Amino acid sequence: MKKALLPLLVLAFSVSATAGTQSFTINFEQYPGYTQITNQYAGQYATFNNALQLVVPDYDYFDYPPHSGSGVITNDPSNPIQVTFSTAPGTLGVNNITGWYVDPNGITVNGYNSKGALVATFQGAPVIGADLEFSLSTAQAGTISYITISDDTGSPDSEIVDDLSYQEVPEPDSLLIVCSGLVSAVGLARLKMGRRKPPATP
Repeated sequence: MKKALLPLLVLAFSVSATAGTQSFTINFEQYPGYTQITNQYAGQYATFNNALQLVVPDYDYFDYPPHSGSGVITNDPSNPIQVTFSTAPGTLGVNNITGWYVDPNGITVNGYNSKGALVATFQGAPVIGADLEFSLSTAQAGTISYITISDDTGSPDSEIVDDLSYQEVPEPDSLLIVCSGLVSAVGLARLKMGRRKPPATP
């Protein structure tokens, strides 16, 4: 009986650990080339500054290949690209961000909290003709309010960014409610199993 309940308990706690988390990926395939990207992705809780849409073949595809599809953004009209995250309902905000870049000069990605304090940083090596991944994360949930993605020489129109992914972390109360509900369901299942137990043979 207890062995049969163990998988249910594991499921309850594993689901509670991720319940409410909202994950987003922006692949920059939605708009034509030379569109200035600003608030087009506000529905995914992200807005942009200094982000110009580029689409193959209207840029140097061989030196600056996209990670997927044919669309990317570049740091134009100035450096750096800035991405600002709003908070989704029932979440604390963002604390885990990844993306792909190409830049012959290298990049620096900085994450800032709502007060403008630096909370995470990533230093990316120069790369051309291929893509490298960048990643930012913080131990404290929901602390990254915005990021800057900067060419290390400060040059505009010198980097591309593709497949930006991030997670909105759920509020603790939401996790507690989901976890309590799942544990209660496991307890009810255990009670029902106990009632179905055949009577002992004398």
